[in-house]
Amino acid sequence: TVAQGDAPAATTDFRAARAAARSASERRDWTDALPRWKALEAAAPQDTDLLIESARIHGFADRNVEAAQRYRKVIELAPSRRGDVLLSLAWQTLWSGDAVGAEALFLEIAAQPAAFAGGGDGFDAWRGVAEARRNAGDLAASLEALERAQKLRPGDQATARDVAQTLAWLDRHDEAIAAYTRLIERDPTDRASTYALIRTLNYAGRHREAVAHYRKAFAADQAAGRATPSDAQFDYARALRWAGYDDLAHQALQDLPQPDAQWLR
Repeated sequence: TVAQGDAPAATTDFRAARAAARSASERRDWTDALPRWKALEAAAPQDTDLLIESARIHGFADRNVEAAQRYRKVIELAPSRRGDVLLSLAWQTLWSGDAVGAEALFLEIAAQPAAFAGGGDGFDAWRGVAEARRNAGDLAASLEALERAQKLRPGDQATARDVAQTLAWLDRHDEAIAAYTRLIERDPTDRASTYALIRTLNYAGRHREAVAHYRKAFAADQAAGRATPSDAQFDYARALRWAGYDDLAHQALQDLPQPDAQWLR
């Protein structure tokens, strides 16, 4: 949408400049691309389509604050386009570090998802609410939002895993263990859930059980030719120590680079 005062947007030179900005963006050459987009905005300051495109590019370049600023400007210039950009604004606001502001936007979308582009069934909005609340340090409220998302898509493995992880962070270990167990039953190849389950067993005080499970998981990695994550190796060493096997823990920590692992050794 180009306002009457933005005649440069229709000129050949402007179209060529926009093509050059897009080309630089496709190359992910942000040093070249971003100044080009800013120059285009200066030439056509009321072109909301241009602002939306520029906001997306700034988001791709991890310039989240600048992306959010552009989405807000779109809403200021054309309030009727709020539904077009609010979900993108919510994510960019969250990634800018404003968890409280992002939560309010996600909740607005979750209340009436069909009114917003990308709102769908509200799943993404509730995921956003959960992430915003987690970033703000409210894990219990984050769990409530994750459960709302999970009801919308019961088969989503990533959401179910986040529910289990949040239960573990809340020290609701038995519930977390049950949740991870269901995830692994549904998908035995889910290594992330496998290692998270073992870690939760360890934090629940079931140290020797965790040690046994770690050894089984490491053997499966070796048989499949996969590298075992170094954080899992550190968790294994910690399980050994908490189980009372200091000598074995010391050996397991031998080649781990993490500062915490070196300190524990």
